[in-house]
Amino acid sequence: MNIALNLARCFCSAGHSCEIIGETHEKQFDDSASPIRINRLKLVPERVLDAEQSINSYLNQAGGSLAMRKLKYPFLHPVNTARLCLFNNRLLGKYFIPRYSDYVRRIIEEEKFDALICVVYPFDMAYELLLDRELKCCRVYYQLDPYGTNRALPESQTEQRKRAEAEVIRNSDIAITTIELYQEYAEDAFYQDVIRRITPMEFPAFIRHAEAGAASAIPFDSGYISLLYAGTLDGDNIRDTKKTIAVLRALFSACRNVKVYFMGNINNEGILRFAGEFPQEISILPEVSQDQAIATMNQSDILLNIGNFIPNMVPSKIFGYFATGKPILSFEISRSAPENRYFDRYPLKHMIYSDDDTDAAVQPLIEFLNESRGRTADQEEIEKIYHQNTVEYVADSMLKLIEAAQKKS
Repeated sequence: MNIALNLARCFCSAGHSCEIIGETHEKQFDDSASPIRINRLKLVPERVLDAEQSINSYLNQAGGSLAMRKLKYPFLHPVNTARLCLFNNRLLGKYFIPRYSDYVRRIIEEEKFDALICVVYPFDMAYELLLDRELKCCRVYYQLDPYGTNRALPESQTEQRKRAEAEVIRNSDIAITTIELYQEYAEDAFYQDVIRRITPMEFPAFIRHAEAGAASAIPFDSGYISLLYAGTLDGDNIRDTKKTIAVLRALFSACRNVKVYFMGNINNEGILRFAGEFPQEISILPEVSQDQAIATMNQSDILLNIGNFIPNMVPSKIFGYFATGKPILSFEISRSAPENRYFDRYPLKHMIYSDDDTDAAVQPLIEFLNESRGRTADQEEIEKIYHQNTVEYVADSMLKLIEAAQKKS
């Protein structure tokens, strides 16, 4: 789920126009009838920019000036990108990679942006922009991803990175993070001098699901109870699938009317091998558009979640699950996992933890599947429960912070 794109949708619904310069993962967004303009941009690696031609010459070859609306030149894609949202006085959003800091500076100056919002996990070139007090805009550091801060780095670089991040927080006009990450910062000695500058907000991933215009990607068989995992599933360094596989294996032996579907970017070797063992019970399906994913979730019986290894990282998919009102089966690493505080408030869930006995977990699971099939939680009640996790609430809170910072300056 693309946070920048969903925030842009909220700004547009409030009457603002938005443009997003994005990477290829935006390709499934249909912008033909949307106020959000999408620039599907593949960017040049930094080594290319060290050659004789500058970024401006590349842009000129693309057929326009710095203010152009569409880039058609086939740029190459860099490794390690950071994400930027830029908003001006009409909240004309641009989602960009800060390795071209001079280019971004010129855009800010020419289009008179009110704010530069760095979203998700910025790398060092983003830090350069956020530290630039000469930028005539409000500089916002928006950190959502604990894996993107320090855990993706070798241990030898962690201290250096923390010092750099603390300096960015100290010098940015606004620093925002999630409730979970705020606790991590508060307990870390590197951030004690800047903790008061950080504003904690709930994770902005709950989106009210309108009636999906697409058909389900799966023709579910009504003779079986369908379990659906929707989203990315990579290696076991982020999600622990061992308990999921063990319990599902035992479930297939005890219950013959269950089918499991994994839909999305599924690269987990354990799950792929497991699917090979049970070709009649397990199906692997490719990634589909968000509209079709919603339609498919709405048609399934039970939604399947697999918890994260990474402390203080909440799987954003659970909010998409909550929005359907469907029953959820969640496999969690521990009872202290950060997403548990969200599941505690959800009325239709069944939790299985890594230290639970596998055989003992099967019968209660069968009872949950049979009792929950066909049930849906009340949509209005769900929206009240997760109101502060709606993208609309977070977008409005962010705008208020920016407006306050502008008045103060």
